[in-house]
Amino acid sequence: MDAIIELDGALRITLRNDAAEKVLGCPPDEAIGTPFARFLSEESHRKLAALARNLDGQGKGNRCRWIPGGLDARTAGGHPSQPKRHYRAWERPARHFTF
Repeated sequence: MDAIIELDGALRITLRNDAAEKVLGCPPDEAIGTPFARFLSEESHRKLAALARNLDGQGKGNRCRWIPGGLDARTAGGHPSQPKRHYRAWERPARHFTF
């Protein structure tokens, strides 16, 4: 199963599936509400924030992006992680992003 991690407009984790626990290396109660930046290198966090801003200006039919070069992610313990390189945003009551 693929890890699915949903973020709010401030790039905090709002939802995640069971497979994401392995990617993040922490239980759900520790991950929910946590800034996703905790699990990314500084460069990857900047890349993600820029992509989120870019998607804000896109129409509903064009709100899905691949992350060029992927993200340099790490687990809660600081170990390298391998997140899927697909980044998607869609409209909901608040802005959310899913990996």
